[in-house]
Amino acid sequence: MEEKRAFSISRLHSGGLITSYYRTSSCAHCLYGCSPRWPKDYIDRETVTRNADKIKSLGCTSIHIGGGEPFPNLEGHPLVFLKYLL
Repeated sequence: MEEKRAFSISRLHSGGLITSYYRTSSCAHCLYGCSPRWPKDYIDRETVTRNADKIKSLGCTSIHIGGGEPFPNLEGHPLVFLKYLL
């Protein structure tokens, strides 16, 4: 049996935040497999905050927002939160 080694990230140059896997259509080229089969769940403020803190702690200054359709939930959109966190 092969021994598992711990995986650790000590520095992050760029990263991303997935807002949702739900999308009204399904595209074969979608990197994240977003589709209408996923629940209409969106990332919450606590998750955005926790991830932004981790991203900052790793020295990252550039992230992309992606996944499904990130804009239907504008009140909870990560950009609303990130402007206070980064």
